[in-house]
Amino acid sequence: MGKYKIPRSAPMVRSDAGLACVTILKDEAPYLDEWITFHLMMGFDHFYIYDNGSTDGTQEVLAKYQKLGVVTVIPWCNFSLVLHPQKAANAHAIANFSAPYRWVAFFDVDEFLFSPTSDTLVEALEKIGDQICVSIPWQNFGPNGHTTKPDGLVIENYTEKGVFPPVSGQRSLLRYKTILDPSKVMAAGTHCFHFLDVGPVLINERGQTMQPHQFEDVKFAVSEHFQLNHYFTRSEQELDHKRQKGRVSSKGAKIVDFVDNRLNQYKIATCEDRTILRFLPRLKNVCNSNSEISGS
Repeated sequence: MGKYKIPRSAPMVRSDAGLACVTILKDEAPYLDEWITFHLMMGFDHFYIYDNGSTDGTQEVLAKYQKLGVVTVIPWCNFSLVLHPQKAANAHAIANFSAPYRWVAFFDVDEFLFSPTSDTLVEALEKIGDQICVSIPWQNFGPNGHTTKPDGLVIENYTEKGVFPPVSGQRSLLRYKTILDPSKVMAAGTHCFHFLDVGPVLINERGQTMQPHQFEDVKFAVSEHFQLNHYFTRSEQELDHKRQKGRVSSKGAKIVDFVDNRLNQYKIATCEDRTILRFLPRLKNVCNSNSEISGS
């Protein structure tokens, strides 16, 4: 696992409040309104969005949130055959933007982060005290029978997921995203970060620790107070678009079949999960109000 060390001229002082999100994206314009609005509802104060060369109108969608002061956009095209663009973006964000925040979360636009037991993530985070991070496992949602992109919101259209915790044969479905105390970070990663004094570690919501090489241990996969819905395919049509867009490897190569193994494992065992839908009425109201105001 490559380490992207955080340059520090002096020790960072931990902030008392605030929750920020860091993400890297490319061509996610159709999904940004729902994603940003939902996470504002969950208590996020600001989004630091690293744009990896979008050409689909992403910048135009983000412009209105920049005007509201809740989004900062950082152009982040691939510039190296050595640096992993996402890890480098995460390191850049911690070094340059994280100081005002008690917590910083790192996750993607196809992921929705919330608490099943609290109205906001801020309330849920208050319960874990001085823990340096909380590692939240994926819960993977598939096409849900949709061949083409359906009308409506992502969270209402996709309620079928791979069983959680994953069963035998589904271990590629078990990955983690992190909410962390930025003052404790030594080096950035994607699914795991390196912390001062303890090194690379994952810590679940119960405070149990795990080394990165143990991440497939289902006994560690706890999701009672924090849930991360990973809509990794959406419809079949959108999945094909995702394949064509590809994923950039650590050496800059475009990978187009990265999602297929995960989809095959997903199909082994699925179930229904409607937990997030308790936020749906409010989300619809806010999204509709925003559309009326913007005239879209």
